[in-house]
Amino acid sequence: INEHRMNVGGYRYWVLRMSPKDASARGLRSGDLVRVYNGQASVICAIDVSQLVKGGVARGNESCGELDLIQTSVGIVDRGGCLNLLTPGGKMSPTADGIVPNSCWVEVEKWDTTMEKAA
Repeated sequence: INEHRMNVGGYRYWVLRMSPKDASARGLRSGDLVRVYNGQASVICAIDVSQLVKGGVARGNESCGELDLIQTSVGIVDRGGCLNLLTPGGKMSPTADGIVPNSCWVEVEKWDTTMEKAA
């Protein structure tokens, strides 16, 4: 189901949703591959441009349990959809053991699959 994974070039990528305005600013259309990244990790996803996502937000409804690390020209990236790689490892507060896996700062850019072969 494209709600969960999107088939792009024979591989089923995790779906990341983004507003039309943010996608347009990056030259993205639904079905494009993107690299979602920050200082911790990079994850390759298929983009779904959606009016249901607020500007300034990239939304992954869940994180995948399938780690698929590949070497690329920008270093090691995950194409399995493990978005939790991007989240901080800290606790909710000094007195709570709960982790903070639901939000983090990321950048999103169009992904070129030739970068996978350039490693």
